[in-house]
Amino acid sequence: MRHIGSIAGLLPLLAPYAYAGHIFGALRESGQPVRGAEVVVTCGPNRYPSKTESDGSYRLFAKETTRCSLQVNYKGQSPRAEIFSYNEPTRYDFDLVWEQGRLTLRRR
Repeated sequence: MRHIGSIAGLLPLLAPYAYAGHIFGALRESGQPVRGAEVVVTCGPNRYPSKTESDGSYRLFAKETTRCSLQVNYKGQSPRAEIFSYNEPTRYDFDLVWEQGRLTLRRR
């Protein structure tokens, strides 16, 4: 019975994540995973940073459900793409592509 009280006490702390915009995906350059790149999602005035793992994947939670900007800081460049944060988990996979000396994001 004591465990039920402990779990019930944690529910208010977890509630924001139940409705948060779970944003995840992977970054690749020339077909290879992009490791250790900073990924920042900005929704209005709020910023949600993450870093890519060894397989190029990233994961974060935004509080808002709205239009956002995803920025990747990699090799001295900071390409951006428009994304949306929804109530359900949303996957955004991108290829980092060099075009005319600039790094761009191309959604897969």
